Amino acid sequence: METENNILLITDNSLVSDLIKDKLLLLRNIDNFSSIKHEFAFTALKKEKPCIVFYYLDKSKKREKDFLNFINKVHQNQEFNRCQIIPVFSKQNDDILCSAFEHGVSDFLNIKATDTEFTVRVIWALQKKEKIRQTETQKEILEKLKIIEKESGFYTKDFIKDLLKNKTKKTTGSFAVLAPDVNTRNSLSPAHLASIIKKNIRSTDIAGFSNDFKVYLWFEQTKAKDTTNIFSKIKKDLPKNCSISAGIVEIDGGDFEEAENQANKFLSKALLKGNSFLVARTTVKKANLFSRAAKKPVIKNFKLFKQAFHKKIECIVEPLFYQTQKRNEEKLFKTNIQYKTEENNCYFMLQHEDKKSLFELSYPGYTKINIDITHEKDYENTDSKRFSMDISDITTQKLSTLLEDFIIEFQKLNC
Repeated sequence: METENNILLITDNSLVSDLIKDKLLLLRNIDNFSSIKHEFAFTALKKEKPCIVFYYLDKSKKREKDFLNFINKVHQNQEFNRCQIIPVFSKQNDDILCSAFEHGVSDFLNIKATDTEFTVRVIWALQKKEKIRQTETQKEILEKLKIIEKESGFYTKDFIKDLLKNKTKKTTGSFAVLAPDVNTRNSLSPAHLASIIKKNIRSTDIAGFSNDFKVYLWFEQTKAKDTTNIFSKIKKDLPKNCSISAGIVEIDGGDFEEAENQANKFLSKALLKGNSFLVARTTVKKANLFSRAAKKPVIKNFKLFKQAFHKKIECIVEPLFYQTQKRNEEKLFKTNIQYKTEENNCYFMLQHEDKKSLFELSYPGYTKINIDITHEKDYENTDSKRFSMDISDITTQKLSTLLEDFIIEFQKLNC
């Protein structure tokens, strides 16, 4: 069992051991400090199971080589994934430091550092360990809920599309569909492909398998041409004689299904060509909700139009307002959220301190619906805009998009 705050120092120098122990002001009853020689380093690690390892580096070339080998062995063993390794230099070697960072080391010290510096580094290391533990717990929960896959860590086939539909509504970025070329699939397992992709994408990027080999990727606020650099890095890490292809589309708040179709078409062309990345020339943008590409039927009878408007309120507007209120009550801190529906108009209101925003639909008595959006920044400063829509344009999807944009504008005003 892992001992809480168990700290291990690896050094052959007893004077260094005494010096570092004196510098660690954090030591309490629950802390356990021990020092071990280099030749027994990994054996001690397995036995002690420390959360922090200080590795003392003198000027010896052999010691530097031993240190890098030690890091590799630690990171190859899942048992030590929470262990934080901190090299302590007698004299800083930038080459070794860079190599250590490439191998996953995220902190370092000089033997001449103050007691406070050593203490702060220990606190940071303990905080990192706790974050790793929390991440592991969250990962286990997501696996049980079948949101992410255990082996790859990617989002599951059932979840990835719903996630991307929501993401692409709210922000710009590039969507890519990636797959190994057909003639190389026997040499590259999905799990191996996933591990290579994870190594080369950012923590904020989204990845998930659409089928056994096809991977969906979302790069937020990234141009399509810039994603090809990421794919080139992935290609370099592939096994010998293996290659990948991808279809890439930029999305600017547009319909995900349209982007998905485009990206899949470009992937098909890329696979036929082999070892290539094809980028769509056009961006999938948010549709103009108020333009009419084709003539729509107009309800000329005002009584029928009024009945249609009331039906929209009952079936679309009121349920949407209710769902939006419940979804945002915890997200919008100290914000009063209200909505009201009446015979000829309805509104959705957000209020934070003296700032109020109103999203209002009204039926002025003719064959159009007015949507008024008002943001009261203060008592003397108000932004307002109006849209007029046909009754047939009042759909859950279009209204939901407008309402989400309205909430985002409100949040920006209250940042």
